[in-house]
Amino acid sequence: MDKVLVYTLSDSVGGIEEYVLNLSRYNTEKKCVYEYIILGNYTPYQEEMDYLGVKYYFIPKKKSLILNIKEMSIIFRECRKECNTIYFNTSTLCYPIPYLLAKKYNYRIVIHSHSTNTTKIRKCVHIFNRIWIRRICSYKLACSMLAATWMFGKKYAKEVFIIPNAIKIERFKHNSMLRDKLRVELNIKNDFVIGHVGRLVKEKNQLFLLEIIAEAKHQGLNFKLLLVGNGEDDCKLKRKAQKLGIADKVIFYGGSNSPEKLMNCMDCFVMPSIFEGFPVTLVEAQAAGLPCLVSDIVSKEVNVTGYVEFASLKESPCEWVKKISKLKGRYNGTVILREKGYAVDELEQKIRRFFLL
Repeated sequence: MDKVLVYTLSDSVGGIEEYVLNLSRYNTEKKCVYEYIILGNYTPYQEEMDYLGVKYYFIPKKKSLILNIKEMSIIFRECRKECNTIYFNTSTLCYPIPYLLAKKYNYRIVIHSHSTNTTKIRKCVHIFNRIWIRRICSYKLACSMLAATWMFGKKYAKEVFIIPNAIKIERFKHNSMLRDKLRVELNIKNDFVIGHVGRLVKEKNQLFLLEIIAEAKHQGLNFKLLLVGNGEDDCKLKRKAQKLGIADKVIFYGGSNSPEKLMNCMDCFVMPSIFEGFPVTLVEAQAAGLPCLVSDIVSKEVNVTGYVEFASLKESPCEWVKKISKLKGRYNGTVILREKGYAVDELEQKIRRFFLL
């Protein structure tokens, strides 16, 4: 039985976290065992990880740089006694220390790209680091061709294996009774609910969602926004909602380990991200049968069902409101996704081969 060290989980609920934990959730054949590194001293998944019986290690965040490097080095060294492979799931290569340590302790290095861009300064660092990091990488994986090009460079994208962001499809099957129940609990009456699931951070661009709701209110449309997630922009977004006079039109739900339940409340799913890879939440929204409108920086590969529309962030909130109003109705996304190979019960088998070769 091979052991694989998985780097890294954050201290919040997110797409990458869900993705890597699915390796243990659906590890039926037990040909590999997965151990996890968590950035920080907390994870909302701790209870589940204990239930699954997986090992996990906390390391200080990068703001405590010396401690971060010291603890990481100890863990990498000790885990190397049993783990041959380290599996990096990341959006950028801006922080080189984990890769240097992985090389130092002679791990087989597998890197999986989950995004397509970052801020200007971080982008420069990322491009510099990828020159040498891709050379020490045994296998290159990505959630889309755009994410492959971003992480490893256009010239090397052909070496990358594309792994779809698989989910537990049946969890997201629409439930009309649950929809009615939750809409009563959330005081949603006849409103048209725009849904969004994601960390409340700059790159997710939830400020633009607030501008969309403000424009819809100006037009006399009965739109309401359901924001599911938490993050550093939480207070900023709440202040902005107050300033725009739409506080009664926005539900700040907070984080949730059961987004599939809340998607029953929604009428569409909107994601105006500044950069993304192949967002898991967008696959989940399609499984829930939600018509989607997303920024055109998101890979077109994400339109698995044919119910995803794209819009430019250069377009005004008014234009986005028009496009939202024209979205199609709900559909049976679970059937389409299973046919396209997005079932999570097949994920671990697809990934495992890179650890056993």
